[in-house]
This record gives sequence, C-alpha cells and structure tokens, in this order.
Amino acid sequence: APALWHRCTDALLACVCPGLLATHPYARWRGDPEGLERELAPSGEAEHIRAQASYVGVVCGCVKKCVSDGLLCPGFDEDLFFQAWLCMLTRKFSSPKGSAFVPGVDFFNHTGSPGAEGDWDEGRDAVVVRATRAHAAGEEVCICYGELSNPLLLRTYG
Repeated sequence: APALWHRCTDALLACVCPGLLATHPYARWRGDPEGLERELAPSGEAEHIRAQASYVGVVCGCVKKCVSDGLLCPGFDEDLFFQAWLCMLTRKFSSPKGSAFVPGVDFFNHTGSPGAEGDWDEGRDAVVVRATRAHAAGEEVCICYGELSNPLLLRTYG
C-alpha cells in the first residue's frame, strides 16, 4: 500500500497538478493579484481568494517552522507546498474520520447531472462509487461534488 501512495503522490505532483499552478485562482492571485481582481470585479470573490491563498502561505510557514528539515522532502519550499495543497484540496473526500485521499476516485469530474454517485460506505470504511445509469463505452463517468455555488466551485477546483 505505501508504494501505491508514493506513486499517486508522484503522479499528482509531476503530471496532474502542475497545471493548477498556472490556472487555479489561488495561484493566479499569487502571480497577478490586480489582474485577478479586475477579472472578478465587481464581485468580492478576489478578497476570498486572497484570504485563502494567504492562509496556505501561513500554514506553509508553520510547517517550515515546526517540522524538522529531516522530515520534509528534499526541495521543500512554498511552491511545492502550494502545489501539494491544491492537489489535496481538489482531490480529497470527506469521511467520518476527516479528509480522505482516494486514488482513482479523485479523478472523477463534476457535473450537475452525474451518471454516478460516490459516498462514504461505513461498512467498508471506504468511498464507494456506483453508476446511477448505463454508460456507453468510452463515455465519461462524472459525479456531483455537491450543490456548490459557482464562486465556491471556482475557488476550490479552479
């Protein structure tokens, strides 16, 4: 099992998430806050994004201060932490025990008309995804992330 986690982490940090560093609103705020504010005006969404991106920086600072260098990965810096935070933010599921990272299930995309639903199965102590209708071969199977506002979807998933 640990090898699976290492492969998933390596894949996310190397392949999936680098695009988040350019497109996610938190990352965009770090690079061009005035541009993002202009783009989102007149809404107050830029202020929420600023606050969340700043919070990630504070948490990173706490990790750097409180965790010994020997426990952190080589090359640990704010960019790597930020990238890992975005990967976690966009890929975690809620469980009765807190947040859970579920390899494979985290790649389902969102739609308001899902063809599957996923939820925590207490008996299995796992996330279980079940199709809610038949799918054609090659058709994308999507789930619904919940009834979230467009601003919240933007802020969370980019």
